[in-house]
Amino acid sequence: MSRNFKLSRYGCVRYRALPWAKVVSQAAMDGYTQDGQMTGRLADTLNERILQPQLDVITATQPPDHWPILQANTMRATRTAAIHAAWVRFGRQIFELSPNLVSAFRLTDVTSSSFEGLHLPYRAFFLHFGLQTDLALDDPGRVSPEFVDGAYIFQDAVGTIVIELTLSRAGEEASNLPGVQISIPSELGKLGADEAIGRAIDNELQANGTKEAAQASGRNLNQEVRAQSAASLETARGVLVEAASLISNALFYLSEPQDDLTTRVEEGASPHLANKAIHGKPNQKQQAKQSLTAEGYAVVRYCGALFPHPVADGDGSKEFTKSHWRRGHWRNQRHGPQLLSIKRIWIRPVLVKAEVGAPEMGRVYVVSPRNAV
Repeated sequence: MSRNFKLSRYGCVRYRALPWAKVVSQAAMDGYTQDGQMTGRLADTLNERILQPQLDVITATQPPDHWPILQANTMRATRTAAIHAAWVRFGRQIFELSPNLVSAFRLTDVTSSSFEGLHLPYRAFFLHFGLQTDLALDDPGRVSPEFVDGAYIFQDAVGTIVIELTLSRAGEEASNLPGVQISIPSELGKLGADEAIGRAIDNELQANGTKEAAQASGRNLNQEVRAQSAASLETARGVLVEAASLISNALFYLSEPQDDLTTRVEEGASPHLANKAIHGKPNQKQQAKQSLTAEGYAVVRYCGALFPHPVADGDGSKEFTKSHWRRGHWRNQRHGPQLLSIKRIWIRPVLVKAEVGAPEMGRVYVVSPRNAV
């Protein structure tokens, strides 16, 4: 029996329970070309089967003063459907970060590290890092505050990196609305990640305009819908910047060869299928994953098993232990012919006061054994 997708801890699986998800999944395999270009078929499906019917319902059943925010939320859901389709098209890949790795990333600076030369493991995938209690969205339209717990990642045909946050409520209940989405174009790739993220948010806000401008021009509906989208983004800006910094660290980490990746299957799945998904031959793994996915169980690549000790309190808050942590950072090391390639080396956060726990003294370089000399 298929399980209740809404109870899954993974946002990407939860979305399969939404009304549009089956429609999108059916169109997804022909929805993107191999290089990440959306096809006309998927664009038509999003418009004809999801966007337009919902807009018709809104204008027919809701008072006009409710239209802007409802239409803005419908546009947001359509964007989510598009990135969900990319996730389906490119293999339903999921990476789960251990709590210890998340806490280390939240203490790692990305100011001087750029997205230039990023080698993502898949064109589209899902990152799950668990509910972060200090990263809450409470913009208009949400029944209650919702907390960041993961993110879709998609790199399109022209190199733009799309990030969409996924959310859950206390108790891992399903989100009421999709999370915030931003696009980081390739031309921002040479900037530090923090600056690139800030510029991407500014670009989105500039494209949507402001609520004041919409009112001054006679409250045109399209402008007010855009203004509502901008208002939600502005409200979420601080959370988005903090979450995107965490996500950037994860992308840098996954961009380099890693031995710290193990396959895991969500609890409750058939032991026989789980064993094949983890230990089987390549074709057996693929078949087992397809069967588990059909039953509603996620197969994930777990990151962080080599991090046995927490770097922070682990609840996602900024209230770290009383000891002093020196923030980590990334060093871009050029190598290869004419030094055209970039290898990122993670300088981990360092615990200074030994009385809190065994400190990780000095600089620790994370280097894959197969790259060691």
